[in-house]
Amino acid sequence: MNLAYVCAQIIFESLPISSSTHTALLGLTTSLAVDFVAHGPTVLVLAAYFWRDIVWWFRSWRSYKMTLIAWLEASVVAECITAVLYLIFHWWHPHFPLTVGITISAFLLLSLWFVPHGQRSIPRLSDGVLLGLVQGMVIALPGVSRMAATYTAARWAGMAASHAFRFSCLLQVPLFAASALLGLFFLTPTEAASLFSWGSIASIWFSMLIALFFLAIVERLALQGGWWLFGIYLLGLETILFFVR
Repeated sequence: MNLAYVCAQIIFESLPISSSTHTALLGLTTSLAVDFVAHGPTVLVLAAYFWRDIVWWFRSWRSYKMTLIAWLEASVVAECITAVLYLIFHWWHPHFPLTVGITISAFLLLSLWFVPHGQRSIPRLSDGVLLGLVQGMVIALPGVSRMAATYTAARWAGMAASHAFRFSCLLQVPLFAASALLGLFFLTPTEAASLFSWGSIASIWFSMLIALFFLAIVERLALQGGWWLFGIYLLGLETILFFVR
């Protein structure tokens, strides 16, 4: 079990730059089961980061029932479409170079410089369809950031930055939770013993704190219209990789 891979995965998942890209570039690998389990801490990070929103929804359920139902409906539609596309791509299994995914992520992020000033705070079913298609397509494109792709799609669909950010994060929770549970089922006894040792747990918790810090920066940049900076970073990374090769 590669603990460095798990910690890097947790940290990079909080940034719209593709965690799989950066773990690959760092030469970090691990088994598929451990890779799946590594998504579990991200669910806890998101729950900790949005705990105020979660509490508010529970307290305001009666007053804002229709709003919450609209969010749930759009999310369910998106996840169902994602699941269908996952099965299709799992069967078809197309291959794309990692650099293609990095380039796509970069231009998606740079496109936010031109996005109209969206005001909608409640997702529509059409948003769920759009983000489900986008999220499902990302599965087949290594190097494309799921967060960058879904956030950009939500912004171009007219959602306000803060709500597009929340919608993008919300869509990660069911996928990551299911992935973590599936990974736990397939962990070998050796991997489980290593993953749940005190040293590993301490490292994972420290990585989660870093992820929380980065997530706060990412949200602030989203509200300030600064995600194009991540696009510049990815183009720089792509340039470096071009000359290194």
